[in-house]
Amino acid sequence: MKARGIWQVALSVGLVCGCGHLDYDHQSDPLVPASTADAQAPAAEDASSDAEPRDASSDAGPRDAGGDSGDAGNPVAGDAGDAGDAAIDDCPGDPSKTVAGLCGCGVSDDNSLTWYRDLDGDGFGDSNVPDDQCTQPLGYVADSTDCNDDPTSCGADCSPVQTETIVGLNCADGYDNDCNGSTDDCWLQARFSVSPRAAEVGESFNVDASDSVDLEDSPAALEARWDWEGDGTWDTGFSTTKAASHVYSTAGVYTIRTEVRDTDSNLAQATQTVAVAAAGELLTVTTAVDEDNANSEVSLREALNQTNAGTSSVILLEGSLDILLNPDGSGLNELPRVTGDVTLIGDGTVSINGTNLPNEDVAGDCLWIRSGVFTMVGVELYNCVDDGINVWTDAGTVTLIDNYIHDSGDRGIAIYAPNAVIGPGNRLTRNVEGMSFSTDANSVRVFGNFIYANSQDGIAIDTDGTSGGVIELNQIWSNGARGINAFATASSYTIRHNTVTGNAGSGLFVSPVSTLFRVLNNVFHSSGAGFGIDAELVSFTTLSHNLYFGNAAGTCRACGGQTGDVLLNPLFIDAVPADFRLQSASPAINTATDDSLDVNGALPGNFNGAAPDMGALEAP
Repeated sequence: MKARGIWQVALSVGLVCGCGHLDYDHQSDPLVPASTADAQAPAAEDASSDAEPRDASSDAGPRDAGGDSGDAGNPVAGDAGDAGDAAIDDCPGDPSKTVAGLCGCGVSDDNSLTWYRDLDGDGFGDSNVPDDQCTQPLGYVADSTDCNDDPTSCGADCSPVQTETIVGLNCADGYDNDCNGSTDDCWLQARFSVSPRAAEVGESFNVDASDSVDLEDSPAALEARWDWEGDGTWDTGFSTTKAASHVYSTAGVYTIRTEVRDTDSNLAQATQTVAVAAAGELLTVTTAVDEDNANSEVSLREALNQTNAGTSSVILLEGSLDILLNPDGSGLNELPRVTGDVTLIGDGTVSINGTNLPNEDVAGDCLWIRSGVFTMVGVELYNCVDDGINVWTDAGTVTLIDNYIHDSGDRGIAIYAPNAVIGPGNRLTRNVEGMSFSTDANSVRVFGNFIYANSQDGIAIDTDGTSGGVIELNQIWSNGARGINAFATASSYTIRHNTVTGNAGSGLFVSPVSTLFRVLNNVFHSSGAGFGIDAELVSFTTLSHNLYFGNAAGTCRACGGQTGDVLLNPLFIDAVPADFRLQSASPAINTATDDSLDVNGALPGNFNGAAPDMGALEAP
């Protein structure tokens, strides 16, 4: 089994908490409690420990060599002065018995004992499978308190001495690990508020983890510590005083991480992203009205005009604003194209509605990015007539974190840029395509996102010239065509540690003219009318250690069996509500190959157990 520890977890899509982000590494990244000692089988009972001294006359008739009782040469057992005579004791090593009886000399009486099957070998037996025997049968124990004796499910991880495994908002495996009748008494959830979400250099950010919860402990009993840069180095110690503050001396985008500990030393984590502007460069949107005028309110449109003019670098969106673009169809149309370096940061409550945009290319996009450096965090874009966000830059980097982009008339995210970081935590759903990479998108990293229920491809690499991208740690499911579609002359892409399941077409399609793909450690599952991988004639540099199961057309078309492949059910916790964590018996656990990717977050090393797990989610 894996060592218990932090599990970077992707929360089920749709689970929204105002206290944190929405990705596998954000919102609540709890730690699994330290492993408990292995259960020891109870020692066999001492035969004399509960046996009362028994008069030989109580269960033994008079004994005479010739069959005559009371013969002077053969005293009746139990007569005064003769009860302990070794000559009449058939169990000389067991003073509690004078005859062997039904169960022999080693058992204190002639009643058989009840033993209980211990199929999973944890020292605790199943009360529903008893066996009455004088001595302990092989595979049975005296204890009858095991709540799950099935080694193919919870097995030895469920017994009265175990601790509930903590992952995400509830328990990791859905089992009653500690046999107390509940599967969710491990709910330790780290939550914290941060205010403001953006500030200028030298101003304080105030954080408070007092809203963290645990089923056993009161909030006051929980402790928290803080990592201000999200770099894995804790800047404070644990304290029951869960409010703190921090001042940044350099402008930039930072990840704040907290770790919460309960009185049983169980741990949970959460992160949030903040922006720090240079002095005088922070601008706050104060109205949901899409306007461009001289009044005192600041609209998003006006804020973007100011960043384009170079008078600000950070735009803060907060306060449950729902910004309807072009509200009366009067000609404001699309928002200004972003040409300055800017960070657009929301708190998860602000949305941009593109319903009224004209139905034409460019003018139908909610956001059109032409800047060198653009970062967007925690913003919802929906009903955009064309793309949710269209990124077309010649240089610089675009970073998108924790955004919710849905119901676009074309792509949720369209990238025409040499450098982009998409993730973690973006949710892309009910668009035509989830996202696409096009001309010169040569250094794109897509990681830790939820891409689901788009009408065509989840991810499309759809124009010649793209190379060098990385697609990893994403959950891609229930899209109307392929999960990942590389139908151009793309090259040198690495596709690893993704969970790709339930898409209508193949999990991954790579065109015959694409080359040098590295594909490893993924789960390709339940492709409705396609292959796990459809890649006829493709030149791979690496194709190994992928799990294929339930794909209608087959595993990997024309590429044959590869090293380390697994052709078994991955055993998700529950695929119906998109809980793609792995059950403890999953064949995907410990069967991937180490590709130097950190898949277990803040735990030591890159993975838990003997090897990484296949798919996007590392089991504890």
